[in-house]
Amino acid sequence: MQEECNRVQLGDFTLDLKQQVLYLDEFELSVEPKVLELLLYLYQCRQGYVTLKALHENVWSDRVVSDTAVRSAIKKLRTLFNDTDLNAPKYIKSVPKRGYKLICSVKLSPKQTPSQISLNRSETLKQAVIITQAQKRQWQFGHYVALSLVLLMISLSIIGAKQLIDNNLVPENEIALISVSSFPGEKLTLEVSSDDSLIAFTGKLASEQDNQVYLLDKQSGHVDQLTYDANNATFLTFAGNNTQVIYSDLIAGNSSLRNVSLKKRGVTSTTLMAGFHFIGDVHIGSHEREVIVLLSKTANDTPMYYRLNLDTLGLDLLLSTNNTGEEFSMAKLSPDKQKIAAIKELNNKQVELSVIDLASKKLVFQKMLPHITPPIDWKSNTELLLLYPNQLVLLDLNNQTEKVILNDDKSRFSWLSVGSNKLTLLQQDLSRQNRFYVEENINFTDSCNEPCQPSHFLDMGSEVYSVFYADKQHKWITSKIEGQNELALYDDQTGKKSVFFTGNEEIEIQHFSPHDSTLLVKLANRLAILTLNDEASSEQGGAEYGVLRSTIRYLTAQHQVVSDAVFSVFEKERHVFYGERIGGRWQIQKLNLSTMKVELFMADYRSIRITNKDYILANGSGWLFSMSKDNNSITPLNEQINFDIITRWYVKGSKVIWSDFDYRFSYIHTFDLLSKQHKTRQDRFYHLFPRISLSSLDDKLIYRSKSIQNNEIKEVIF
Repeated sequence: MQEECNRVQLGDFTLDLKQQVLYLDEFELSVEPKVLELLLYLYQCRQGYVTLKALHENVWSDRVVSDTAVRSAIKKLRTLFNDTDLNAPKYIKSVPKRGYKLICSVKLSPKQTPSQISLNRSETLKQAVIITQAQKRQWQFGHYVALSLVLLMISLSIIGAKQLIDNNLVPENEIALISVSSFPGEKLTLEVSSDDSLIAFTGKLASEQDNQVYLLDKQSGHVDQLTYDANNATFLTFAGNNTQVIYSDLIAGNSSLRNVSLKKRGVTSTTLMAGFHFIGDVHIGSHEREVIVLLSKTANDTPMYYRLNLDTLGLDLLLSTNNTGEEFSMAKLSPDKQKIAAIKELNNKQVELSVIDLASKKLVFQKMLPHITPPIDWKSNTELLLLYPNQLVLLDLNNQTEKVILNDDKSRFSWLSVGSNKLTLLQQDLSRQNRFYVEENINFTDSCNEPCQPSHFLDMGSEVYSVFYADKQHKWITSKIEGQNELALYDDQTGKKSVFFTGNEEIEIQHFSPHDSTLLVKLANRLAILTLNDEASSEQGGAEYGVLRSTIRYLTAQHQVVSDAVFSVFEKERHVFYGERIGGRWQIQKLNLSTMKVELFMADYRSIRITNKDYILANGSGWLFSMSKDNNSITPLNEQINFDIITRWYVKGSKVIWSDFDYRFSYIHTFDLLSKQHKTRQDRFYHLFPRISLSSLDDKLIYRSKSIQNNEIKEVIF
């Protein structure tokens, strides 16, 4: 009897008490040992609250850790359960001074092996057949009466049905999404084999897990995990007549391209290429022993598309960008292998779709897309499919026309793979939010790298993509709602927002000046100043904003390539400092806001921050320098920041703080200008998105976090 109670059902999850394994729908989750030990202790003490002291004494009895480390484990457990709404917890409830309690439903569950599960399903099917046969005999007894009634109802319905069709109440070209697999977890990319029998995909079952490669047999519905040692399996393709899966293991600075043989299941994947800065999108090439891969060898190289021969491992350049700063995101060969379609982001943040004839190298089609980079694939040699977050668009190259063939505002599409007569895509339900913002107090003098105060979760909506501090009570937020980009002021106390500005272009906040209520922003690639009009008011100690209306003044033109920018708050006259690339070289410009005159401030530098005594400069490669305001002497700091669009850097007092990432982990770096000490905090890329915001008023930091959300593999029959 004891053997039957080794498993307990915790809400949607199953916990094996004997083996100490956590499952979701019979799939084993990867959980850190201490996090799992924490869960086991909470389960044992589920009748009451568990204090921090009790957790120290029972879960961390083998070591001495800070309260912050314990809270961090609690946070990881909540993220694993997708239980991040502290106002309405579903699994773990916390009460100040009392502690934590497991509040989900708890039921004993018999321990079953996969063979037992299959046997139970078989027995259930047999019982269903017996019941169906009995019901059939009962039906035969009175089928004549029932048949007469059915024929009468059909006759009466014909006229009504015809009227419905005539009025087009049933769309003639309605497309149905068919679920292919119930495999849980989050999938990133997928590819369908050429014979339509297999689907390979990358993803994970838990946020603490590394992305691995999985294989779905469409006929049996069985899913195999092909890799266990991948760091961040991301893009993949079939090769060798569906006998191999080639995937990119994406780690910035140390990416690799690896091969899994489907003939030798369970064998560790082999490395085709390693040590590249970036290896991204990968697709089958002109034949089965060739793949097309997007890669850059060093951090200073722009990613280009290459042909890779799988036999010789030789690389040949296929597609390159014309201008510095332009970047490819995806490319795909046409079914006849004669053309290639490519998506590229330009310097001015516009997105370009190009179709190139490979034989002549001529551009046969070009189109500017909205400010988004959709996955693409070919439906035929003259038709392209573009997958937007909630739309599937068919582009006819011959007629140069577009047609929306699928539209769904309640879900999000993220990847696609096209076969001969069907499309396979990833669909995520948007009814449950899986993105939220976390605010923490950071003690820059503490020796630990963890947050020193409990995290504060902010529910600002899943459409928010960046946050910037306004004052102690308010935050500027940027969102994308129904295709429109929006800038608003969010009130922490009320949870309400007041819209400040809307437009078609993406909004990136650069700096905020509370003294004159002005925001320095980038609208797509143009620097601009947004100013509150007289209708808005502010009061000392926490602004109370009224009706928010704004005026806009552009500082740069569309053709200029600019980096980030800051207000100068220590000059007698108001200035804006910003980086601009001219002739391939970066330089810092100084713009006088009174006269609107621009002068060169520093050549060969890209970004600047200003302190009371110094300028902190970053060159084009991100290396930091300090320049004294008194004598203009420049000192290298021997520290390097990241200029990726999702990273941020700040100078506060004597500290330089910046974020970095490698697609697997995010990092927050702190460098003390006085002591020259460098500290680094590391967290999962899922948990800590590197677009951080640092308060200028106190030691608060805010970042976006994410729990995984199941998305489904769906098919569309053409």
